[in-house]
Amino acid sequence: AEFFAGLEGLIGPPKMLGGSLQKSMEAEHCKEKDALIPFDTSNGIKGAKSALEWQFVCTPLIDGGYVERGGDFCQKHPDWCRKPLPLAVFEQKMESEINPKLEKAGQPKLSLPELIGGRLYTGPMYEKYNAVLRFFSGRNPDGSLRLEYD
Repeated sequence: AEFFAGLEGLIGPPKMLGGSLQKSMEAEHCKEKDALIPFDTSNGIKGAKSALEWQFVCTPLIDGGYVERGGDFCQKHPDWCRKPLPLAVFEQKMESEINPKLEKAGQPKLSLPELIGGRLYTGPMYEKYNAVLRFFSGRNPDGSLRLEYD
């Protein structure tokens, strides 16, 4: 039953800042006390920061100095490395390709905050998001720790 409750059932409804989910997301990534605290990822990215990841997705600078996997990864796999592309590139693809397919299939269209969240989740922010989801999924409705025994 928990699975079908979605994220809201697990971590609660989103906070709205000025009636905007996107403004709320930006504040969470750029204004919270951990926004500029570096963190490492399990796939070799060192020194990622929430605020810079928000910038990378929403308002990227061409030479923003964004973190990448270490060593010679980018030399060996240049096509696999992160590229700071304007959000408008992805928004246009969402509107012209993805949403028509979803609509045809009888599914709700993607919103801009969902697009932003998806892009953030597929980058270094995965580490933080997954930690939160694992923390809350290990709790019972009363907040106690869920324990399983063999």
